Amino acid sequence: MLRGYAPTATAAGHPGLATDGRPVRDSREDRCRGYSPVVRALVIEHGPDGGAEGVGDRLKTRGFTLESFQVLDGMDDAYSDRPFPDTVDYDLVVIMGSVHSVYDTETIGSWIGREISMVSETVAADRPVLGICFGGQVLSAALGGTVEAADGPEIGWHTTQSKCPNGLFDGPWFQWHVDRFTLP
Repeated sequence: MLRGYAPTATAAGHPGLATDGRPVRDSREDRCRGYSPVVRALVIEHGPDGGAEGVGDRLKTRGFTLESFQVLDGMDDAYSDRPFPDTVDYDLVVIMGSVHSVYDTETIGSWIGREISMVSETVAADRPVLGICFGGQVLSAALGGTVEAADGPEIGWHTTQSKCPNGLFDGPWFQWHVDRFTLP
């Protein structure tokens, strides 16, 4: 068992999080081979300034080891032919922000379809995905939601409260949005 976490004690609607907020793994493969001592999160970054930072710090305090995949080298070129990693070996996938919009396929068409497919496959495999900003757009698109330009920008600090009982995602979050998306 992974650090004594009980795989059956998951938070309602949040497979992979114990009721106290710690990550758990519960798959047939894990039960057959024993649990891994490492809980891994894959962070998808969309440029050199798109790291997990505060979210990564919170995940690390909860026992996650972070590994990152950077889609783009910089802000000057939105083309990427890098293959997205297979998410099967990760306990969580975190998709970070971007200066781009999911619907701007003229600019990011070389990779956005592949990223959306990766997220769809990850969710279909029952692995948790957290989308932040642009990552929320990707998650919405992957699950059948819509993404569009908002009526105007939303900029500043806003207090949010999640429905997750451990409060993992509560807090003041700085928001800088010009797009909006619907829930699938």
